[in-house]
Amino acid sequence: MSLADYTAVKASLGDWLHRADITSQCDDFIDLFESDFNATVRAREMEQVTTMTATDGYLLHPTNWLGWKEVRGTVGANRYEVLPMSDEAGVNLTGFQGASAYPVGYKVTGSKTYLYPLGSSGSFAVKYYEGVGLSSGTNWLLTRYPGAYLYGSLLQATAYIADDPRVSLWQSAYSQILEKIKSDSAKQSWSGQVLQMRPERVA
Repeated sequence: MSLADYTAVKASLGDWLHRADITSQCDDFIDLFESDFNATVRAREMEQVTTMTATDGYLLHPTNWLGWKEVRGTVGANRYEVLPMSDEAGVNLTGFQGASAYPVGYKVTGSKTYLYPLGSSGSFAVKYYEGVGLSSGTNWLLTRYPGAYLYGSLLQATAYIADDPRVSLWQSAYSQILEKIKSDSAKQSWSGQVLQMRPERVA
């Protein structure tokens, strides 16, 4: 069976587990796999780029946001990097006379990212990691690495179906796919770029 979409993944899970009576549980297995994947993997395909405007001194996280890779503010025609900062450092910066009038730091709290000095505003070019989700249809992970969904979801099913002699095989296959994803991501990130070499030292 081709793992073309969400419905096909559910059907394959039932076939592999030899259980036609756990259709609703398969939804849980897939959800648990995606949660684990999003918590442990950061790949190039998960990177999203957009422009955001601060509201009341904070950025509201996009849907399926996992974390920032880069936050850049704008001063005139120039872009600069906004860096992660502790609450203590941010409060001290806010109260410091002569502190920068534009945001130089941020702190993630819940579904918001607060900017320091407190109350900062402006437009920001951001790069963030977006989690995978497959409530219907397909996505990049299922299209390029269907085995990740299959073996990852089968591993999540083991707590429900109890012992299965194939668990070690599923774990091995899933681990190999994760390594492939990370390797491909690293290669693609550098594809076409010329690396700067350190010049040889002349005595």
